[in-house]
Amino acid sequence: MVQLDKSEVKEEENKWRCALIAYILGDGPGYNAMKRYINLHWSHVPEPELFYHDEGYYIIRFQTIADAREILCAGPYSIANKPIILKPWTPDFDFTEEFPTFIPLWVKFPKLPMSCWGVGSLSRIASVIGTPVFADECTTKQTRVSFARILIEVNVIIELPTKIVVMDPTGKKFLQVVTYDWKPAYCDKCLVMGHKCSNQPRPMMQKPIQTKKTRSNKQIGNKVKVVDQRRTIKAPDPKEINNHHNMVPVAERQDDKGKAVQSPELNFINFPPLNPIPVRNRYKHKEVREYIRGNKIKLVGLVETKVKEGNAQRISKAIVPGWSILTNYKDARNGRIWLLWDTSHFIITGIKDDAQMIHCQVKSRRGDIDCLLTVVYGYNGLEQRRALWENLQLLSLSIAVPWLITGDFNVVLFPSDRLSCNPVSYSEIQDFVACLQHTTLTELP
Repeated sequence: MVQLDKSEVKEEENKWRCALIAYILGDGPGYNAMKRYINLHWSHVPEPELFYHDEGYYIIRFQTIADAREILCAGPYSIANKPIILKPWTPDFDFTEEFPTFIPLWVKFPKLPMSCWGVGSLSRIASVIGTPVFADECTTKQTRVSFARILIEVNVIIELPTKIVVMDPTGKKFLQVVTYDWKPAYCDKCLVMGHKCSNQPRPMMQKPIQTKKTRSNKQIGNKVKVVDQRRTIKAPDPKEINNHHNMVPVAERQDDKGKAVQSPELNFINFPPLNPIPVRNRYKHKEVREYIRGNKIKLVGLVETKVKEGNAQRISKAIVPGWSILTNYKDARNGRIWLLWDTSHFIITGIKDDAQMIHCQVKSRRGDIDCLLTVVYGYNGLEQRRALWENLQLLSLSIAVPWLITGDFNVVLFPSDRLSCNPVSYSEIQDFVACLQHTTLTELP
């Protein structure tokens, strides 16, 4: 038997107090892919150190406990459509487990009575589900009182409650609804996390109604494009999420045909394409340049460029000599979004930018285009994306002209939009749907 020195062990433990442990359901990404993900999506905190464990875990060590807590609060996260399970590092964490059974989940208590918002009351209510870790800032400061939100460490191999009975000091009881930002599926049959076996046959997938493609559809590209046509978007019913094979995007439904548009539409036939193009190394520069020239593009939005600010002008000039550029380096390290245009064809004026979008006015020198354009690259984390939806809603309050939004929102609008077999939960899409309803924006087919 070997007796370790207590002070030496304590010193080593202190080195990891600022660390989070990450576990990815399914086949996890490689070290470099995980490193890129962290640099891209967690760029609002100083870059942490990344360590890979042989059992498939990652240890992410931040510079401060506050940085680690900020990232933990902003979840949940996913990489390549696979959930990332994060939990604070502890000295007794067992890395030999095939997968963690006790994981922290964000839990909401909608319409919780104000008399129950005390620290002790919240802790008692959360303890029914698991071990409370901490409440989010809005709950602690009570700046949002429509629901309380608490990070709770739960045992995922048992069924999580959706309702709990609460009794006040007078003996009066009420039923409190419980919702989860995300919760993993656990298969009782296979004893693994990530799916649930079912004896029922899978329903046949109904092919969505196809709309006739036009020249403008091809020019705009494959990413989600949203244009302000002042039509109402109907929110997907949460009950329909499990029957998403019957759901057809609103823009393709038959009952939308022939409806009058209340505001002027953009001339998409003449509008230039805005395609996400990777600019990852010098070997890609030629591909991007040839793509732009070959398709006679005069205005292009690039996302996930991963180019340092000091190299932006040099690389952009190598790709499109003589063009102008708008970036969001002041809000996002490595410039998550670039907007490039040929000044002989367009006059572009920047209006607003942040880490997830660039908003500007676009005018063609021929006079056939005069609109607002927003190039978007949403964060991967659900909580982080909420700032994007809020900013778009604020912008819409003062817009009365044609408005085009393009880019990568990092979320689907309808369950049928997801190409992978991973299920879509309503919590993933509800903020996006609510944003479109509030702004009266319409998805382009």
